[in-house]
Amino acid sequence: MGNNGSKVAAIVMQRIMEQLEAGVVPWHKPWKAGLAQNFVSGRPYTGINQLLLGSSDYELPYWLTWNQTDELNAQLKYTWPIHVRKGERHTKIVYMGKWKIDQENSKTGELEEKTLNLLRYYRVWNVDQIEGLHQHERIVQWTTQAGEFKPDKCCETTLKNYPKPQPTFKHAGSRACYNILDDLIKVPARHTFDTVSSYYATAFHEYGHSTGHKDRCNRDMGMMDEEYSFEELVAEICSAMLCAQCRIDNEREIKNTAAYIEHWKKHLVNDPRVLLKASRLAQQGFEYILEGKKPEVRDG
Repeated sequence: MGNNGSKVAAIVMQRIMEQLEAGVVPWHKPWKAGLAQNFVSGRPYTGINQLLLGSSDYELPYWLTWNQTDELNAQLKYTWPIHVRKGERHTKIVYMGKWKIDQENSKTGELEEKTLNLLRYYRVWNVDQIEGLHQHERIVQWTTQAGEFKPDKCCETTLKNYPKPQPTFKHAGSRACYNILDDLIKVPARHTFDTVSSYYATAFHEYGHSTGHKDRCNRDMGMMDEEYSFEELVAEICSAMLCAQCRIDNEREIKNTAAYIEHWKKHLVNDPRVLLKASRLAQQGFEYILEGKKPEVRDG
């Protein structure tokens, strides 16, 4: 790695440490994916259903049942039918409610009202699985917003030139993640982010994770809480370095990196070498993304 790359790493770490001294910044998801909601009623789903639907691969947060497609046909009166696309699989959600019945008291013989817990499941489909809704106002608005994102040339080049074989990358769902088993990165749609820099900082974070793959830097990604926390720290520092390399306005991202570090420091072993090791591994990921350089010896 050239002197410029080393300077970038040093500058980023200095800024991170300055933020640590200033205090913890609460973590913020820099995208507006929206709560999963019923497309017909507009009501957000609650409880476990937000987790079930929010972790899906679909970009839009709108869902509906099979019967609701019939309701939309009658309501909208399009000249084409609205229906679930053939071969699309449903997603199950649950309904938890109360059911009151009259039950005879075995001792007195009198009828008493008893409340039972009711648990049922429903099948729903995302609007991306529905044929015929392409001209609906909400779908059009979402598509129009998608065209407002202005890509950053340096960041796009950095991602495009990621050494081959590259991880698969998808814009999908309402969460950002890296799946090491499938070597797959998923990030929410570009236009849902607060800023352009937030989008690239998030993408760089997940690409930072991907450098830990056995065919790249071969890092111990960890499955236990402590190991996972440490890997998150590595990916976040790597992201901050890439943001600095491309000179994008990432002041909030630097602050969030500081929050990450402070958070993980409290949960990891009380060892001052933790930050040094995380920074070293992040540097390896940074160099791999920019130059395809692999560490000579597996480190961490």
